[in-house]
Amino acid sequence: MAVGRLALLGLVSAVHSAAVADPSCGAAQEHTDQNGGKLLEGRSPNWLNTSSTDACCQLCIGLKGCTTWVREPTTGHCWLIAGGRPVPSVNRTVGFLVVPPPPPTAPPPPPPPTFPLPSAHPNVFLEAYGNDSVRIRITFEAAPSTNLPSAVMPLGKGRRLKLPLDRALAAGRTPSNTNTITNGNIEATVDGDQIVVKRVSDQALIFGSTNLSVAATEVADYFQWSLAVTSTADERFWGLGENMDSALNNKGTTLDFRSNQVNTMITIPFTVSSKRYGLFFNSAAWGGIDMSQDNTTVYSAIMSRQMDFVIMTHPAEAADAPYAPILSRYYDAIGHPPTLPDWALGFWASKERYSSQKEIVDVVTQYRAHNITVDVLVIDWKHYNCVGDWNFTLNPATCWPDPAAMVDALTQLGVQQVFVSLHPWSEVGSDTHSQMMEQGLCARGSDGAPISWGGWGLPTCTTAPGPAPRWLNQPEATGGDNCLYDVSNPAARSFLWNRLKASYFDRGVTSFWTDGTEPAGTPKGGLPYNASFYSVQDKAFTWPGASAFMYWPVWHSQTIYEGASAAGSDSTWSLARSAWAGSHLHKTVVWSGDISSTWDTLAKQVKAGLNMQLVYPYWNTDTAGFGGGDYQTMGELIVRWFQFSIFTGVVRMHGSRSPKQPSSIPFDQICDPTGAAGGPIEPWVYGPSNISTLGGVQAALRLRQQMLPYLKTQIGLLTTQGQPFNRPLWFDFPDDPSIQDTQDQFMFGPEYMVAPVLIQGATSRLVLFPASKAGSVRYTHYFDGTVYHPGHATVPIRSLDTFPLFKVAFTS
Repeated sequence: MAVGRLALLGLVSAVHSAAVADPSCGAAQEHTDQNGGKLLEGRSPNWLNTSSTDACCQLCIGLKGCTTWVREPTTGHCWLIAGGRPVPSVNRTVGFLVVPPPPPTAPPPPPPPTFPLPSAHPNVFLEAYGNDSVRIRITFEAAPSTNLPSAVMPLGKGRRLKLPLDRALAAGRTPSNTNTITNGNIEATVDGDQIVVKRVSDQALIFGSTNLSVAATEVADYFQWSLAVTSTADERFWGLGENMDSALNNKGTTLDFRSNQVNTMITIPFTVSSKRYGLFFNSAAWGGIDMSQDNTTVYSAIMSRQMDFVIMTHPAEAADAPYAPILSRYYDAIGHPPTLPDWALGFWASKERYSSQKEIVDVVTQYRAHNITVDVLVIDWKHYNCVGDWNFTLNPATCWPDPAAMVDALTQLGVQQVFVSLHPWSEVGSDTHSQMMEQGLCARGSDGAPISWGGWGLPTCTTAPGPAPRWLNQPEATGGDNCLYDVSNPAARSFLWNRLKASYFDRGVTSFWTDGTEPAGTPKGGLPYNASFYSVQDKAFTWPGASAFMYWPVWHSQTIYEGASAAGSDSTWSLARSAWAGSHLHKTVVWSGDISSTWDTLAKQVKAGLNMQLVYPYWNTDTAGFGGGDYQTMGELIVRWFQFSIFTGVVRMHGSRSPKQPSSIPFDQICDPTGAAGGPIEPWVYGPSNISTLGGVQAALRLRQQMLPYLKTQIGLLTTQGQPFNRPLWFDFPDDPSIQDTQDQFMFGPEYMVAPVLIQGATSRLVLFPASKAGSVRYTHYFDGTVYHPGHATVPIRSLDTFPLFKVAFTS
């Protein structure tokens, strides 16, 4: 291309050029205009066949101001990002990239004002709470604040002490009715600037504060808090949610609430201690729990009106079986879960993605032909033109001509419930974006203006106007232009539900897969520190974002629950990728996120699931993993994963397989224009030929059906007494120290022990058999009848259809 053509475009007046050559990519020309902007001309046909990481996307290295290349998949063009900013315009005709010079550096804004700490010492409120529990709140206010997001139920017994946290008052003070409160088997004392909680029956120290640090923030009445509490090097902390990188014992780790509330990680701040107590840190603020030190645990909140803890232990008479009552008291505090319905206990079929209603009916028909009944069918994303359509808008005449008829056909095939994917933002170009912006329904900053939101930076809006590539709209670079609906705003929740009701619910698609439910923590799409949330009490947007971010998924699940309840439905549930304490009350099952299809990931799911199910009632995984895997080698992994999943609340197969297979329908280019539909994932499509993946899956699902009466009984104990049916060995064997860190086996209620197969090709595995001081224990292999006794043994694995599963019997 000649420079003259550039001049005719009005892009260049004073130009210099420098050729950059690459043997595989041809040449590129850099041009600088009179304003210092850059033009980069690429002329290599090889660009159409290269990836974003090869040499073709490195041509600008060494050119001033050029930092990053990104390849646009649809054209193969390598676009330049300069100075950390995406390109503002692209001239497709001449293939040039126009990058203006960076704006003059503005002086930094003045720091926001900070409000000074009150001169008075903070107050500690001790409250007898529920059974064998105390609630401790630390605040500068005259009474504990109720104007904060909270997961805690009002179970105070009317006995509450207000005491100043003041070191000067410690001298000569002894515990008395003036500074101690007792509730069953627990007592709490404030002694000067120390808070001490003990178990009454053995006087064991449960909680002893050593240091409180408080700092001012830029928001009046909100402070940055940090409380250090005594611990011991041998203390174990279980629970705290789903953390793929942590062992079953969280001691030695640090949980940052923001970075641990992302895809595949969920933080719920309740822990069970090996010292036989439980602690719920009732803080929805950004903050964390630092357990990295041997002798101290630090709880922090970067912006809150108070610190709030509920601490519970077992009654004195339950010393030999302490953990069941501790979990019961936890659910007393946050609300006991609803009962998982019978239809949810069957098999769930899901895939990224079924591209039309015809394909869905065809797949369910094939399942029936292979003697597998699909009880729940899940429709994944991109059944729409844009995120925010919240409707079957992708070529509906061809792909989704009659969703209600689809539901009727699925019902005839045995499907009892249909879920549909829901993402919580509205793109520019969607059917709802303008209306939501005009009505003020988008998440907002402290100035009241809508927060810039880029979603995931994915090419989801298939018919959106404007220059491509839209998928470069990363929020940290451009601010994004989409509307994240304001989950805290009742008007926004009502708007979204009304849309969902008209598009899905009224057509028979009555449950929702709430994907991407962790905007409070995603690194690319995270809400900023200065967001603001709606306070029902104030009837205004008075909650600083940093004080309430962890509550985001609770509000989102509330949208579905309240809307469906008002519509008269008691069978609507949500399947969510994130949760916080209280989400379960809105009939929400969580899954572990977009995990990889590997043996290592399966092992991580077992331990992460044990911790998650200590703090949240219903959890499941993408059985066989979401991404990766190979059709010819992963058949064994699929069967072994099913043998784990059948002991969780929900058995759901999901995934995105490559290479992508031609669709069974003739119009896949119409119904899958973005290529989001992966290859088939059904059990009968996997090799190798010497194993029967389908037969192994069928056997696992038959075992699930045989176990259903027992599982329903265990769910009853979960809803009434808080006992998780999938739980660590120490729950049922608290006096055997050898199994406290065991994270690759688990109890399925009190009568079964499971040791899943976690290594490819394994012909045996080591199994630990716990002991009980209450009497002798006998373990009978479910499949071959072999009897084992406390200790450990190498257990043979004789076939793909069997695995180490034991019936547990206690004798006094």
